[in-house]
Amino acid sequence: MSETVDWNFILDKIKKEKCVLLLGPELCVPKDGKSFEEHLVEQIETQDKSGQINYYKKDGFFLFKNDEEKMHFGYQMEQLYKSSCNEDIFNTISKLPFHLIISATPDLNLKQVFEKNKIPHSFAFYDKTSTPEEVPEPSKEEPLIYNLLGNVEKWDSLILTYDDLFDFLSEIMGDRELPTNLKNALKEADSLIFLGFKFEKWYVQLLLRILKLQMGKTKYAYNKAIDYDTQCFCIEQFKIKFIDENMHQFIADLNEKCKDEGILRETENGDILVSGLIEKYIAEDLLEKAIVAAKSFFNRKNEEELIDDVILLEGRQKRLNRKINLGVIEERSAEIEHNKIKLALLELNKELKQMEE
Repeated sequence: MSETVDWNFILDKIKKEKCVLLLGPELCVPKDGKSFEEHLVEQIETQDKSGQINYYKKDGFFLFKNDEEKMHFGYQMEQLYKSSCNEDIFNTISKLPFHLIISATPDLNLKQVFEKNKIPHSFAFYDKTSTPEEVPEPSKEEPLIYNLLGNVEKWDSLILTYDDLFDFLSEIMGDRELPTNLKNALKEADSLIFLGFKFEKWYVQLLLRILKLQMGKTKYAYNKAIDYDTQCFCIEQFKIKFIDENMHQFIADLNEKCKDEGILRETENGDILVSGLIEKYIAEDLLEKAIVAAKSFFNRKNEEELIDDVILLEGRQKRLNRKINLGVIEERSAEIEHNKIKLALLELNKELKQMEE
């Protein structure tokens, strides 16, 4: 039941921002050859001398005796992600020109690689304990990395127990839906690529339905030790095309295809400067994108005053657009305000540029 990859189709959809990359738990491949799950089990044995933590291997969930035990395990899990995952795979993925990357783990390795390589991006995660904030519109120039199952640095956002899963499902299917820009990007996608998923896990199939990915899109996943019945179900129910290549080979091949096509993320000495991207946006009169890029950068730097300055500019830009759409502002006045916002952005970009040096 293996399929041949239509590389021309995938490359075309990546260029048009119609292809979404989804990353699962198996993407984190420890350097010693063991699976991340095996490392987690070893972590339990090290931490839980009295046998108070129960692990349900079939579904991958835990049962803790109290929140303190769960919080401590969350910390251990964070350290495990930092120490055991092979960074090479994240480096390769960071160069692929996807506009949207959704991770079904709380791992931050990909986000940190983007930051280390100074690649402009936005990052957000679903937190079942609070109402999701809106995210920037994903783009090739500033991709969105979205952690669907929490953030390993915020232990109460993690999905570690059955209760966590039920809380997550209750919230995401209730009043706390995914951000609008994320839902729109998923709706508009024509192609999806799954890496690092175990499709035999029942909640993975449920997540596909939550994301409304079951119909109308071309989906690729690599064929790794998936049983025949599960594969048949995924093919019939979700129209997933399973390919023979292993995960690493698929990523390497996609990297090479993007390189041949000339669409890999370009870097100068390994760095992509946000200031240069913002200058490009301003020159093209794409002020909304320039504002998003600046706000994302200052957020990563925890520059609260500069974040406030960008938010004020964002408000001015939105008010100007609203007046233009309503026809309640003269063309000359709109042009003057537009140029004032542009000059303010250029001044902010000077400060941003100094932080990059």
